[in-house]
Amino acid sequence: MSELELPYIWCLVGNIIEKRFFGENKTIRRGTKKFTPNTKVYCFSALWGDGYEEIQVIGKLRGRKNLGVIVTSSAFITNWRLQKVFQPYVVRTMTERNG
Repeated sequence: MSELELPYIWCLVGNIIEKRFFGENKTIRRGTKKFTPNTKVYCFSALWGDGYEEIQVIGKLRGRKNLGVIVTSSAFITNWRLQKVFQPYVVRTMTERNG
């Protein structure tokens, strides 16, 4: 079985925060610009030396049916955990991008 045909991978997983403060007036926003609250995101390993402040994640984007890959702040992610991931898109994307 080649590396791209793995049945599952272990991945750091989290959820997007429910509410956050935004702007100078500190208005409360739900989720982030790209993710709705409580969206499950699959986190890549550290890619650059910023102390894991900005991380590349895979998740269901706001207003879309499929998963996408973006960079977001780790401050917007809660409920960190390690999980076995079986979704073919996530497994393939993680292995192709050294996640």
